[in-house]
Amino acid sequence: TITASGVVWSLMSINQIPTLPSTTKTTTNIGSGSFTSTIIGLSPGTSYYVRAYATNSLGTGYGPNNSFTTLANVPILSGTITPTLNGVIALSGGTISITNGSNIIERGIIYDQTSNLSYSNSNRITSNLDNNLTFQCLTSTLSTGTTYYFRSYAINADGIGYGPIVQLVIPPVLPYLSSMNYANLLSTSVLVSTSAYPSDSAPLTDKGFVWSTSSSNINLSLSTKQSLGSATGSFSGTISNLTPNTTYYIKGYATNAAGTSYSGVLQITTPN
Repeated sequence: TITASGVVWSLMSINQIPTLPSTTKTTTNIGSGSFTSTIIGLSPGTSYYVRAYATNSLGTGYGPNNSFTTLANVPILSGTITPTLNGVIALSGGTISITNGSNIIERGIIYDQTSNLSYSNSNRITSNLDNNLTFQCLTSTLSTGTTYYFRSYAINADGIGYGPIVQLVIPPVLPYLSSMNYANLLSTSVLVSTSAYPSDSAPLTDKGFVWSTSSSNINLSLSTKQSLGSATGSFSGTISNLTPNTTYYIKGYATNAAGTSYSGVLQITTPN
C-alpha cells in the first residue's frame, strides 16, 4: 500500500538529484494512480531539479529526474508604440501592463538597424519615471533612407522585460537646388543654370529644367522638360524653340528616391 506520494525538488545550482528526506517536497493523497502536485515558494528566474516519488512499506521509488526554470518577475510590456517621424527624430515608447510587484527602476526604448535587439547591444533611450505606465521618448538623429527596429523595455529588481518589435523606415530626403541664373537671352533661346545636390545618401537619378508660359503648376507632368543626367553639382542647358516677345517661367528640378524637388522660379521675357 502506498503511504505517501508527491514531488521532491532541489536547486539545480547545487547539482544534486532530489531525494527524501527533504523539506522541499509536496505530499499528495495516499493511494495509487495518477496525481498532480503544485510547488510553491520558488524563487523567480531560478533553475530546479524535480521528480515524483511514492513510498510504501518497502521504501521510496522515484520517477525520472526533470528540470525547469521559473520565470523571472520582470515587467510585462503589452506593446511598443510605433514610432512617429519628425524629420530624422522618432518618437516612440511603450506600455507596461504588469510591474510584477517591484518598482520600475528604468524604462525606455532600444533601437537599431537590425531586429536582433537587446539592452546591452542596441541604441538605448531612457524615459522619465512617473506613475503613468505608458511612456514616450525621443530618439537621437537617425539616418535617412534606412530601416530601423524599435522595442520598448522596462527594468525592475528581477530583471528586464521587453515589448514587441516594431519597424520604421526613414525615407530619403529630397534633393536641394540653388537659385536659377540665366545668360545669352535671345528671341528663341536662353541659357539657364543652377546646382543640384542630394540632401543625404540617396543619389540623384535625374535633373534638368522645366518651363511654361504659365506661372502656376510648373512641374514635370505639366511643363516642357529638358533632362540633363544625374550628376551632382552645377549644371546648365540652353532652352530653345521659344517664342519671341513671350514671358516664360523656368525651374530647375532634381529627382532621387524620395521624389522630385524644384528650384525657385526664374522669369524671363524673350525679346522680339
